[in-house]
Amino acid sequence: MLEAFEILHHFKAYEFLFTHLTLPLTEQLLIDTHKILTQNTIQYTKGYEPGAYTTTQMAAGDTVFPNHEISIANVPALMEQTQKAIDESVAHPVEIAAKFHKYFIYLHPFPDGNGRLGTLLSNFILAKFRHPIIIITAGQKDAYFKALKAAHKHKDPDIISAFFIRTSIARMNDELLQIRTNAAQETSNDSGKQIRGLSFAF
Repeated sequence: MLEAFEILHHFKAYEFLFTHLTLPLTEQLLIDTHKILTQNTIQYTKGYEPGAYTTTQMAAGDTVFPNHEISIANVPALMEQTQKAIDESVAHPVEIAAKFHKYFIYLHPFPDGNGRLGTLLSNFILAKFRHPIIIITAGQKDAYFKALKAAHKHKDPDIISAFFIRTSIARMNDELLQIRTNAAQETSNDSGKQIRGLSFAF
């Protein structure tokens, strides 16, 4: 049941963000989205209310995140500086989205849902620029985590930016290939049809 709620509220959070693309990236938007994303789940899995920041040190797998109080205190600055980068178009949209994603994941301010929220907001940034969203498939998960960890270890966000760019290009190539395949099939189907004279009504 919890998994069903996670999927349902992920779609609701997506819908909320993508129907409000004119909203600026703010701490309040972050909290509001987290409330939607974790509704009916986080109370039971972590004992927190949706939208509430963590009160304990955070870790995931073999990664221990920085001091949670310092991280939470830096959330407003991340949101403000990312919005400024968006407003001023200081870099390519994919680069802004990727760097935001890395910074947010390593702040890890919530007790649960940080990964899903980071991905949603990265795509929110891309959508603001009318850029195709990033979809990280199951087969790309290992490469994603390696890039994320390497970017943090070497203090080089360009590593995660490069991963986002490769993922974006791969998706666009797949879509172009599908378009060409569909067009070829339609042409093949049409070639077997008998061409008849058109009837014009006046």
